[in-house]
Amino acid sequence: MSMNSDTQCPKCGSLNGHVTQGYRGFQSFGRRYCDDCGTAWRLACPRWAAILSIVTGCVMLAGAWAGIVAHRELGGVLVFVLLGLWASLYGVGVLLGLAGQIRILGQVPSPPALESSESGVCAGCQRSVPPGSAYCPHCGREQSAPG
Repeated sequence: MSMNSDTQCPKCGSLNGHVTQGYRGFQSFGRRYCDDCGTAWRLACPRWAAILSIVTGCVMLAGAWAGIVAHRELGGVLVFVLLGLWASLYGVGVLLGLAGQIRILGQVPSPPALESSESGVCAGCQRSVPPGSAYCPHCGREQSAPG
């Protein structure tokens, strides 16, 4: 039985999950959150993205090589060489199973039952928040304690 990391929780196998928002940094594909067990995970890099990474890296390396040959200057194209190598090696690593694997980030603990807030809506994403939740399950924003 193969697991689809896009929809199925790697911890409990539930299909009851969604994409989260609000994480800092660059990420092509949103992180997932299981509504049943609270597990958060990062998706595996898809095969098509790995192939695209390899092609992009090769194009960057070819462009850098052309720049070196045409202008006989290494300094201006060194960044493209490094980025091209990184993209190509990452793509190869994904295809070999050495990089870009699914990763469980942790579990959002269920807080003890508290009085529900008056609004029951996250101030960040404006979606409903379960009573007593310390964090919004949709965007991950910390919820203020009911006062």
